[in-house]
Amino acid sequence: GHSTLEYVLRAKMKGKTVAAGEALDYFDNFWTSAIALDDVKWDKGDAESRAKAVRIALKAYVEIVIPTIEPRAVEANWRIELKDCSFDLLGVVDVVDVRGAVFDHKFYARAPREGDIHDDGQLTCYDVARSRGAFGEVSTDDLYLGIAIKGSSRAYAVKTARSQHQREWFVGQVIDVAKAIDKAAFFPNTNGWHCSKAYCDYYGICRQGADGEA
Repeated sequence: GHSTLEYVLRAKMKGKTVAAGEALDYFDNFWTSAIALDDVKWDKGDAESRAKAVRIALKAYVEIVIPTIEPRAVEANWRIELKDCSFDLLGVVDVVDVRGAVFDHKFYARAPREGDIHDDGQLTCYDVARSRGAFGEVSTDDLYLGIAIKGSSRAYAVKTARSQHQREWFVGQVIDVAKAIDKAAFFPNTNGWHCSKAYCDYYGICRQGADGEA
């Protein structure tokens, strides 16, 4: 879904409107290629049902939410310095509009709670980057979570904002994590599927692997 929205919004930046039908054709081609390259062995019926659910949500998002966005940057890389820390914070933002408002696209199985949106850490991270000039000159501090519900024709964007306290708290958390990484103070999370040789490039240099290896 994200790759299709990137395609649609990059076209819009160039003055071209991509209709829902064209967007869905792009998604179908991308999905077919991704399935062919994916290490996960999808059951054919499961893959088709997942694709159908995303297609329905994608069509609604392209028709309802995309017309409200005037993009200035799409899938833009950004980087900010962290004080008293040997690391920089890097990221990629889905969309920055002509005013400097940030949009983050999400596909959900069910609608998120509004309170979770206003505390969402990813949006806070983007707001920190914007407040430090990562997105250039801005005339607004609006943040939007663009929501598409899989299998549903319901799509909408929720406007939110972040306080200085939220930004400072987030930066403090990032710096704490960065310092812990610097001191090799982390142990692997052996409860997750991601902690394995198959999925983690850093598995071999953890203090202890999930299977007990040093």
